[in-house]
Amino acid sequence: FLFSDRQPFPRWDCFYWQLLETLRAKIGDDAGFDNSLIQHLTLFTEDPDGEYPNQDVVWEKFEKAFIAAAGLITHAPVLRDYYHQGLEELHKDNIMYLELRSSLSRTYELDGTIHDKIWTLKVFQEVTQRFTRDHPDFLGARIIVSVHRALSVSEVTAAVKEAVQLKMG
Repeated sequence: FLFSDRQPFPRWDCFYWQLLETLRAKIGDDAGFDNSLIQHLTLFTEDPDGEYPNQDVVWEKFEKAFIAAAGLITHAPVLRDYYHQGLEELHKDNIMYLELRSSLSRTYELDGTIHDKIWTLKVFQEVTQRFTRDHPDFLGARIIVSVHRALSVSEVTAAVKEAVQLKMG
């Protein structure tokens, strides 16, 4: 998924882009289309024990769902709302502090502007500050910069250096 105000440039992970409205009309089965989206974006199933017999299977499904949702979550306005809603849900469940593991993905605007990880970190900070101001009993949040578990040692080393730079900045 990618929000855009015009046909975006092809990317390595997306060679063919079309409006969701166009795709929905082409398929012609709105309910089936919506169910397909839900299946690709969630882990929900009527039979979790049968569908996910072990941790590797559920992890693979989780990664696919996360990849499918990435373009939604990394759209800058959605990221703000998504994170804020997450804080609301946690607060409603009487959770007063959050430690969030995040790779601090680059975010984008409708016009194609790309924001770096520092910008994303600032969004988390701003939303958290506003949330704690509006909910004084909420103690705050910490962002734990993480990377994918399949990275090589050199990639993890580079990520650790980057995390230290982000903390200093």
